[in-house]
Amino acid sequence: MKYFSLYETQRQVITEAWFQPDMLPPDYQDYLTLEYDSVAHHWAIQSSSYVGIVPLTPDYGIQILPKSGLRNLTYMLYRSGLLNHSLETPFDETVPYQIPEDDLESFFEGLVESFLQAVDVIKTWGLVRESSPESQSMYVVRGKIDYPRWAISLPRTGGLPIPQRVYTPKLDNLPNRILRRCLEYLTQAPLKYVNRDAVLGRLEYFGQVQSTHVSAEQLVLIERQLETGRFPSNRYYYLPALNLALLIFRGAGLALGDDQDVTFKPILINTAYMFEKYIRLLCQEAAQAYDAHAEDGKQSPIPFYRESPKPTWIQPDVLIRRGGSTLLIADVKYKFAPTAQDHYQMWAYMHAHQIQRGGFISVLRTDEAYNNKNPAWFKRDQYSVFDYAFDCKQIGTSEQALRSFIAAQMGLVSS
Repeated sequence: MKYFSLYETQRQVITEAWFQPDMLPPDYQDYLTLEYDSVAHHWAIQSSSYVGIVPLTPDYGIQILPKSGLRNLTYMLYRSGLLNHSLETPFDETVPYQIPEDDLESFFEGLVESFLQAVDVIKTWGLVRESSPESQSMYVVRGKIDYPRWAISLPRTGGLPIPQRVYTPKLDNLPNRILRRCLEYLTQAPLKYVNRDAVLGRLEYFGQVQSTHVSAEQLVLIERQLETGRFPSNRYYYLPALNLALLIFRGAGLALGDDQDVTFKPILINTAYMFEKYIRLLCQEAAQAYDAHAEDGKQSPIPFYRESPKPTWIQPDVLIRRGGSTLLIADVKYKFAPTAQDHYQMWAYMHAHQIQRGGFISVLRTDEAYNNKNPAWFKRDQYSVFDYAFDCKQIGTSEQALRSFIAAQMGLVSS
């Protein structure tokens, strides 16, 4: 497939001769803006904060790359908790999504790597066995005796063998079937970065699982259990592997029950939403050391005015609180710097919560020529506002740096 590439939120003129507006999906306006450029005499397109590929035909597509330089999409999705969302409409939107393999790390193969690691965890803890009742006649009692049958056969057999219902633990159960089916698919998938021997090695774990058939009803059942948290507590270590297996199947467009093609299941990555949830998690990890917690301001809004015909709610992205007191406010911006309007909003947040310290967590520019002091500080009187730029290209070091920065701010407001 040939791609026309652009970065999210950026406007780009399409000069490719093959492009026609009627090639776009019917709902493209949910994530793309299309207009005719009278100067360039070509169509121009701009995306919202989404990453992915919009397939137009079997041969052509539009590739949307992250402006932040983010490569490990799988890790950020996992850390932000979005792998547990519905696989039909992962982020309350529908966007045809496939995986770019140019400058962006393969999202699909990132899922595969994470899936194999999750399978290793299952091997460490042991495969789940489910006990199913079977009617057997044995000379020893190993189950629940079937007294009616035993009484009927007593005059003829003298009571031996004893009919009984025996519960036999088996590895051939629904969770194990799904995992084995996923591994079998991966052995045939055209993987570019993942070693096929690594997949075959994990497949040996499930050698005693004979059946890989999963009905549509069973698939719906397991998905609902995962989404509603009703999965048995003694199997929680299965959750990452099952979530990833289902996501791999959906992205591959496979049916679990029958080996046949189905309608491609779209996956949408809403990068702004993902980034906000991810940053809130890091703030929570830093706040725990101070017996505080980070929460979404939308979950506990407060009115800006004491009296108003229509309430205006104060809803910052991150509230760090201890008890009923707000210690620190952060607004997450999936852009390179806050605007003047963002600063006005931050002052409203700080005034409403009666604090003197808050700020923004934005995205570090990938332009190496751009010299950005990190963090940038804005001060007036006793008020301090920070703008911390998070480097999405260096996730490991960036996580630790942000946690340390938030911890330092917590130390100042807690003293």
